[in-house]
Amino acid sequence: MSEVTRFGAPMQEYFLIDPSFKNLNHGSMGTYPAPVRTALRQFQDEVEARPDPFVRYVTPKLLDESREAVARLLNVPRRESVFVKNATTGVNTILRNVPFHSDDVIVYFETTYGAVQKGIMSCIESTPLQSRKVEYQCPISHDELLERFLEVVRTTRKEGLNVKVALFDVVSSMPAMRFPFEQISAERKEL
Repeated sequence: MSEVTRFGAPMQEYFLIDPSFKNLNHGSMGTYPAPVRTALRQFQDEVEARPDPFVRYVTPKLLDESREAVARLLNVPRRESVFVKNATTGVNTILRNVPFHSDDVIVYFETTYGAVQKGIMSCIESTPLQSRKVEYQCPISHDELLERFLEVVRTTRKEGLNVKVALFDVVSSMPAMRFPFEQISAERKEL
């Protein structure tokens, strides 16, 4: 897959999903592209052939090379690029490493993934963190969703609290909807 392939329909040629099947839940039960599967099988063969050297010497080198590639893609330092098993683990890892104080608040949305909400609740139980949920019902316009977010932030500030983290999706899981993440990100920076 050395050529750049546009997201969307052109990528279908790289996946092994039956073309008559419409996979709408790729996040939970997704597949990976055929070239990734081929590379995975090569690595499996290598680790089976020489497990100890592969795990001790080859794997760390390959991980560093992969982190470097991702860092270049994201334009961040390699030391800030890590791999996690899934997005929920990544969010929880970040939340567990933020130093929270008693006046700190995390703002999250009604449709935040359930396991992430449970991670937030767990943090509240073990740190001096508070939370505020942006409540809404679908369908909702992007402008209204942004206004609900801003209202929660304004209300939280009026309470004398500090919004330390704003957690939001790009695409929510249930219901599946695209978030106005560009506008929320821009407002977050302004705030």
